Amino acid sequence: MIALTSLDSAPSSSNELNTINASNNGSQDPRSIPTDPPTITQYTLPNDSVELDRLEDQALALAKLMHNNPIHAPLNKPQRLVDVGCGSGIVTCGLGVTYPDAQIYGIDITPVPSRSQPQNVHFIRGDVRELLVRDERLSAGSVDFVFSRLLILGMTDWQGYVGDIVSALRRGGWVEIQEYALEWYLNGKHCSSGWSWVTAMEKAAERTGRDLRCGKNAKDYMERAGLVDVQVK
Repeated sequence: MIALTSLDSAPSSSNELNTINASNNGSQDPRSIPTDPPTITQYTLPNDSVELDRLEDQALALAKLMHNNPIHAPLNKPQRLVDVGCGSGIVTCGLGVTYPDAQIYGIDITPVPSRSQPQNVHFIRGDVRELLVRDERLSAGSVDFVFSRLLILGMTDWQGYVGDIVSALRRGGWVEIQEYALEWYLNGKHCSSGWSWVTAMEKAAERTGRDLRCGKNAKDYMERAGLVDVQVK
């Protein structure tokens, strides 16, 4: 799902997206990422070459699914963009190519591997909610666009997260969230509501603050944070 929202006197629009393609417009071959030993971080999976390859393949597949149109917010000459949970950095670099006159910041709790990147792309390691408080590059009211995708297993306070990124937006800024909902459909009808293993997963996730239906709930999170013009795709 894609949730877009933009900021009026605060951010005001929201879209749920699935992919972004950084393999075009001069981006480097994602396979040039070096093989490094795993890094121990808060990240659920190892930060090794196998996981980085998976992230690159996932991004390329999602980009193809969205016809190489990964960003749905109607951006107009943005100056500062933030990619939250940037992983291997493929989406961040794609934004840097698409918006060469803007400053692009990719944020992740685990180190982003060394890779060829546009000069306007910068990576910051840390928890985005802490960085929004102490990193002046992300100061309140300074960001034109915040993008995040597939934080489903890492985010433990969605409402708090959305509220924090809203505070960083300029007037007229946009937020775009691309997320998943743990639901299955058959012939267009929801069929997994009575599945015991799905119920067990949801209850286990709730105990840690995780929302396995965050893709479906993103619109509500945005509206509660004061965003307007919320769109779901």
